[in-house]
Amino acid sequence: MLAGSRPSLSHTETHAPVRGGCDGDMPMFAQLAALAAWFGVLGMFTASLNAVALRLVRTDEVPRYVRRRMRWWSTHNPFLMLLSTALTITALTCLATL
Repeated sequence: MLAGSRPSLSHTETHAPVRGGCDGDMPMFAQLAALAAWFGVLGMFTASLNAVALRLVRTDEVPRYVRRRMRWWSTHNPFLMLLSTALTITALTCLATL
């Protein structure tokens, strides 16, 4: 270290009233709601891709173990889409009330 220079400190080691980190003033509830919204969007995206894939793939061209998975996804995909949409709407509503 050079004479007269200040040591570099990470944002957790600062002694001055400097805020560090990305979400310094965001409450924990808001962070959880934002995370839930992202998971909801990810679930909706996944369910949409599954719906497209289930329509494009013909069942007679795939192995038997894949057919079982396709049947499972075709049965449960609407529930995944509904649950993901509800999670996203609930999380965004919670964020809007803050």
